[in-house]
Amino acid sequence: MPVRDTVPAAGFAAPAVDVLAAINALRIGLAVFDADERLVWCNGQFRYTYLSFQAVDELIGLTLEEILRLELENGEIAGEQAAYHPEDWLAEMLAFHRRGAYEPLEQRLADGRWIQIKIRRTSDGGSVGHWADITDAKLVQLRLEDAVNNTADGFAFWDQTERLVMFNHRFADLMEGLDHQPAYGSSLRTVLEDLVHSGRLLLEETGAELVERWVKDRRQPVCERVLDYVHGRSYLIKERRTRDGGTVTVLTDITDLKEKERQLVFRGQTLEATISELEMVQATLEEQGAELAGTAERLAEMQAQSRAIIEAVPDLLLTVGADGSLREILSPDHEDLPFPAHTPPGRKLGELLPETTADQLLAGVRAAVATGLPQRVQYASLDHDGQPQWFDARIAAKAFDEALVCVRNITEMRRIQDSLQQATAVAEKANADKTRFLAAASHDLRQPIQALNLFIHALSGMEHSPAVREIIGKIERSTTALGDLLNGLLNISKLEAGMVEPVITSFPLGRLLDRLMLEYGPIAQEKDLTLRLARTSLVALSDQTLLERIIGNFLTNAIRYSVEGRVLLGVRRQGAVARIEVWDTGIGIDEGHIPLIFQEFHQVDNAARNRREGLGLGLAIVDRLAQLLGHPITVRSVPGQGSCFAVAVPLDLSAPAAVVEDEDADLEDVDLQGVVILAIDDEPDILEGIEASLTQQGYRVITGCTVDEAVRAVRAAEVVPDVILSDYRLEEGMTGIDAIARVQACMGGPIPGILLTGDTAPEILRATLASGFPLLHKPLPVHDLKAAIIAALSGG
Repeated sequence: MPVRDTVPAAGFAAPAVDVLAAINALRIGLAVFDADERLVWCNGQFRYTYLSFQAVDELIGLTLEEILRLELENGEIAGEQAAYHPEDWLAEMLAFHRRGAYEPLEQRLADGRWIQIKIRRTSDGGSVGHWADITDAKLVQLRLEDAVNNTADGFAFWDQTERLVMFNHRFADLMEGLDHQPAYGSSLRTVLEDLVHSGRLLLEETGAELVERWVKDRRQPVCERVLDYVHGRSYLIKERRTRDGGTVTVLTDITDLKEKERQLVFRGQTLEATISELEMVQATLEEQGAELAGTAERLAEMQAQSRAIIEAVPDLLLTVGADGSLREILSPDHEDLPFPAHTPPGRKLGELLPETTADQLLAGVRAAVATGLPQRVQYASLDHDGQPQWFDARIAAKAFDEALVCVRNITEMRRIQDSLQQATAVAEKANADKTRFLAAASHDLRQPIQALNLFIHALSGMEHSPAVREIIGKIERSTTALGDLLNGLLNISKLEAGMVEPVITSFPLGRLLDRLMLEYGPIAQEKDLTLRLARTSLVALSDQTLLERIIGNFLTNAIRYSVEGRVLLGVRRQGAVARIEVWDTGIGIDEGHIPLIFQEFHQVDNAARNRREGLGLGLAIVDRLAQLLGHPITVRSVPGQGSCFAVAVPLDLSAPAAVVEDEDADLEDVDLQGVVILAIDDEPDILEGIEASLTQQGYRVITGCTVDEAVRAVRAAEVVPDVILSDYRLEEGMTGIDAIARVQACMGGPIPGILLTGDTAPEILRATLASGFPLLHKPLPVHDLKAAIIAALSGG
């Protein structure tokens, strides 16, 4: 070392030789600058702090700016500012030197070392500075920050004045509802008030009460609380006081655990997060290097704190290189460590883990290192008993071509998910079995009922004695009740199968209500009831057919359960919505029974199950239709005085009021003489009933149990059918759709077709809907069959 670097320059009092030797032996670089910022003296450690100083023979006499530029020119300063904005860096360093407030400045060098600089002004206008190497302490700090930032839980540290001095990214993510991200120096009260006033918390008390209780509770050594958010997330917050008066806060997302506890009674996974005290971290970082004698002790304390935090984290922590080598085991005592804790660094993952697991983890590590983005890998392995275990590995990139791997055991969670999937599959299978059973039973029952309907219709057209006519009427009412039951089951099956798709149009409500008055007026008159209509000119937005079924059911129940008095049908406008209301003076409903009337087969005041009083399916169908349309239903009732059923329907406010015209067609005025009907059904009784009933109405009917038989019959009659009636399910696996197509091909042209079926299976409903042919369900009244034939002949 040149003498001039260690001997004072002229005008500077020379210290004793033993004092100079002691100063040169220090590991701290010392330098003295005069009032003109020129270096007048430095020790040997100062010259060896920067490599560029060692290459300059004459360092004494250089100005501070010249020394700083020498560092820049030799590329010794790390960081984007020194590399891309050197003049800005130079200005900040000169300003720091001139302040001389003895505040520490940390500087990273290009060779990886960290230097702490402190400057103090002297009485003569000069300055004295010292440069300390804090590389070891800084690396411990950075590793501590990496470990905290890569835990699955949110972490924050508050000082004695309740100011935020440290937090990880997870903490910022979990503090949902804040208008601004948490910042260093934020007060606890400010953060809490911002959170409770965000409107995203489910509070059992006022926001001010929560803030005050929170501040009061955290004075205890340990406190816990749970925050519930309006969007459904829940967080467990644990806080613990440190010995210097600060507070450690840990936030854990417990949403899944709370949800599963509400859904199932099970022995679940208990999430416990125990965080050891983080003591004096901010104070240690601020005072690091202030006194040489305390450096080793503070470094050991920080290392112990870092180990305590890592051990408290529930995850298994490993450091893995991009080359697949194990760099460090941060959780050697973890119960899920897949290899011995004393495994030396440098071993490859492929040597320590199954090949597939090692490849998955290595791919995640390389992706994290290459992109800088967190990666997530899930893999399975077998425990010592041969039982499968599932793990979730979260991987984050670190410096020096390596990544931190956080592994959590999710076996219990996977088992719960598997149990839920199995339970769902069982429930879906049971529902499908029920639908298939109803479809099969409906089909087998509808066939003979349809034949019975047709024969009754043909029989009623003949001459009979009054006694016989009374018996025929009773048979007809019984078959009608049975048909209504099957039709109710069919409607419910259609709704459950998703086969009912609303067709929303704009239409005058008055026209729909007039049709209902024509239909239900005679029924009310038979019971000596007055049915009144409050007319309206409003235009609705809904599915006319489905809405008519809802209101028709309301009218049916109002007439059925009213012994005397009147029934009123009217509309109230409420803004953009029309409330269609049906009032009656009937028996009324107890308030406790109102939620039950929308269940299948539930009837008020019909404990004897008299089928003349209905089947208890109407309101169940109404409820499903209203949900499908999005039209709310309300019920008000007073026992012994009457009820009001209402449905709310959107209005088309842009449409003008329309004049209601009578569009109802009188089927009795349609001349059907000579119309040729081809009927195909593998049930002879059905064919005989169709032939007897339709022939009596003037049709010419040709029948066949199979397609070939039907074609032969048509050709023998030397006519072309006007309409083809075919059962959906025929012999030899053929469907009615196939049969109609075969007849059309044989006749050389299109012929209107109508499908009949007693089947309610969803797949059959979808197939018939796709075919384009109208579908009628057995049993059906002859009037409905005649209407379908007329519609087919008219191209409807």
